[in-house]
Amino acid sequence: MNLSNDTTSAIPGFSDPGLFDRYQFLTESPGVAISVIVILLLAGLVGTCGNILILLALCVMKNMKSLESTFIANLAISDMYVTLVADGMSIVAKLEGENFFSLYPGLCQFIAYGCTMSCVNSLGTIALMSFNRYIFICHHQYYDKIFKKPTCILMCISLYSVGLLLVLLNLAGIGDHSFDRKSLECIWDRMATYYYTVVFSVTLVWIPVLVTGFSYLNIYIMVTKSTKRMKKAPSSRSAIQILHQSGANSVHNLRGFRHMLDPVCSHHRGRQK
Repeated sequence: MNLSNDTTSAIPGFSDPGLFDRYQFLTESPGVAISVIVILLLAGLVGTCGNILILLALCVMKNMKSLESTFIANLAISDMYVTLVADGMSIVAKLEGENFFSLYPGLCQFIAYGCTMSCVNSLGTIALMSFNRYIFICHHQYYDKIFKKPTCILMCISLYSVGLLLVLLNLAGIGDHSFDRKSLECIWDRMATYYYTVVFSVTLVWIPVLVTGFSYLNIYIMVTKSTKRMKKAPSSRSAIQILHQSGANSVHNLRGFRHMLDPVCSHHRGRQK
């Protein structure tokens, strides 16, 4: 299997021997090819159906129309592109080969552009959702000031803008999107420009991972501290048990005090008679 990333032009109707031909992946590695295609097919079907159900729930159920639903809807929409378009065309690429896209100039780049924007938006939205929970739990006094409906919509739009910027840099000769002969799909070209690859990795992966990790780590620390404080303070159940025991002791003391007064009361009643 030729893993060269050199681009070779192809004449429509003819197969270029330097490109991946139709069913070549399936012929050379049938076990791997069938497994990958089945996984992509199942992931695409489950992911698409799940995202459609999420969007329907957000539209129909009134209790789902909260501030956080903006991020959930944005995540579902961007994920749907991956499960419906990107995964579907990835199956086509693994079956038809690179020659298929050489017959339709620009198609592979268009799919890869959309995948880049969608992935940036998806991971960025997950980071925003974790940061939203961090502010709500750890710094609740600032929540209403930071997260408002227009602000949340602006945050989602900014994520698409970052993805679009990474795509527009290709027009300036920085980086590229093409058919990847290693993964056999249309994706960003990690070998085109070194600095673009570094910026792409930091923007797409490291920033969302760091924000998400920071947010949930601080939430965990705060919950742990709160749990320790609750264990030190008497719980409501313990307080009830203490009150019940105190009440029982008081009744017992009153009964003992009554028995102590019985002889005195009897002598007093005898004198009256």
